[in-house]
Amino acid sequence: MQNTQGVRLTHSCITQDTILLNMSFKYFLYFTSIHHHKYCAMAKNLTIPENYQTVMPYLILKNAAAFIAFTQRVFAATETYKVMRDENCIMHAEIMIGGSTIMFADSTEEYKERTAGLFVYVEDADATYKKAMDEGATIESAMSDQPYGRSGGIKDPFGNTWWITSPLADKS
Repeated sequence: MQNTQGVRLTHSCITQDTILLNMSFKYFLYFTSIHHHKYCAMAKNLTIPENYQTVMPYLILKNAAAFIAFTQRVFAATETYKVMRDENCIMHAEIMIGGSTIMFADSTEEYKERTAGLFVYVEDADATYKKAMDEGATIESAMSDQPYGRSGGIKDPFGNTWWITSPLADKS
């Protein structure tokens, strides 16, 4: 495949649809294709440690130890790493939910609280939603069927919003 300047593109990150847009965008496309290709090549050669992903959330929370317990009870999270600042303060910890890692630490004077919005696929969204509510979460949105699955939003006791979702059953 070639872009509008005749440069051969060999990486799957660039699609023919991207290249064949209106010719008035040819300089934009050329710039985009060259730079996108460069970053795709960088990612291709990147060695990421096992159980890590290209993008992982890093939360700074009040009471990170309680966050670990919450995620274990609600999402069956596994604690994979923890370093203490002192006996009461987590300097850095990691959990895994499914195949995804979440990093976090306790907030301090230097590192203020930073929460996140997280989208998580689970086997049974209704049951997981109920577990979250039983563990002190509050409702952001009620469970409902959406085009992407059965989903509802909760805010955990630490200020994070979770969009708990299960794929809809295939009716074909």
